[in-house]
Amino acid sequence: MISTAVEFLYGLERSGIKFGLENISSLLQCCNNPQKKFYSVHIAGTNGKGSTAALLASVFTTAGYITGLYTSPHISEIYERIKINGVPISPERFSFYVEQFRNEIIRLRATFFESLTAIAFQYFAECNADIAIVETGLGGRLDATNIITPLISVITNISLEHTEYLGNTIEKIAFEKAGIIKDTVPVVSGIENNDANTVLKKVAKLKKSRIFFSNKEISLQTLRTSIEDNAYSATTHNFTREHFELGFGGFAQKQNCATALLTLEVLKKTCNNNFHITVNHIKNGFKNVKKYTNTFGRLELLQHKPLMVLDVAHNPGAFEKLVKTVRLLFPKRGVIVLGMMKDKDVKQSLHYLSSLHVPVIAVQPNVVRARSSEEITKECHRIGMYSVNGTMVSEGIRHAYSLVTEEDYILVCGSFFVADEAMKFLKSV
Repeated sequence: MISTAVEFLYGLERSGIKFGLENISSLLQCCNNPQKKFYSVHIAGTNGKGSTAALLASVFTTAGYITGLYTSPHISEIYERIKINGVPISPERFSFYVEQFRNEIIRLRATFFESLTAIAFQYFAECNADIAIVETGLGGRLDATNIITPLISVITNISLEHTEYLGNTIEKIAFEKAGIIKDTVPVVSGIENNDANTVLKKVAKLKKSRIFFSNKEISLQTLRTSIEDNAYSATTHNFTREHFELGFGGFAQKQNCATALLTLEVLKKTCNNNFHITVNHIKNGFKNVKKYTNTFGRLELLQHKPLMVLDVAHNPGAFEKLVKTVRLLFPKRGVIVLGMMKDKDVKQSLHYLSSLHVPVIAVQPNVVRARSSEEITKECHRIGMYSVNGTMVSEGIRHAYSLVTEEDYILVCGSFFVADEAMKFLKSV
């Protein structure tokens, strides 16, 4: 029954992507609008939304609140997308909800993501969640999660991605992300691009929503950056030079940390004491983010000799920061095992990776959406990168081992699907 429920949901993916709130509204109405029974924080963005969501969820869990976390995509199991206090929904409970919604899903021809969103909100309501941290799937304005009215909207860094759906300029994409801003609901921006922030300002003004910018309101000084964690000294409106350790590593996390800190500060000002969050809750939540949310794949250290690190970076913006991390924290020599989806910008991603001057082993995870390893290999050769066709993920990792010594590194990246197959392969050997 469990596998049947999952197969039913995955079968909906054949319907593709459908924008709009009509279906999700109908699905939730049939169970008395569970999204109205818990407080929420809504997060959109191209890069950093998953890490920011995890940081916030970890803090609320640390503070003793029943905390829902809804993210996408997953690495290994679909249940990872829906969590209470870091624990994924059980397969049995998940199957129960699939059956509860099945007839309505069929009647509406609802999509995979619409159905999953309805299940998540029903689960959070029945678990009496105090708050849910909800990440958008694609875009924001017409995303199924936009049915909620949150305490605060958060928009993390954005870059050109899903241009066929969201538009081919930063301004157009920013407008779609800004669609999660609700009337009079405050919004936090973790965006570094000035043109995108200008769009957010205009939308916030129309919505009469106060907007806060993490790069202006939060001052972070890096004390330590490593593969496994970070340490910062932070100055905000509420405190000066507090030290925070972050359980995620790499340079990409600095902006996420600032955005999460500012979100918590704005919530403290605006939510009428519904939540009591202390500096110690934030410190503990940030430090133990993996423990309290079971969030993986952000510069995940898998072994030391040779150094093997897995990262779910899958677009140019993420690769730009990943390359900066590799340059400063990894050994000088290594190899990259890379697999990407057809809808990702492989050319610009390889532009950043090429600056590392290491071989690329192109792989193809076992999903229909995957770009062929042969195509990635050809693109590498076109720009002068040394590359070999590693075919499957497992074979690519085996080949990577043959090219490095114990003093080198292997970086596995490019997709959540690559991460899934890599982790399963390494557990089996």
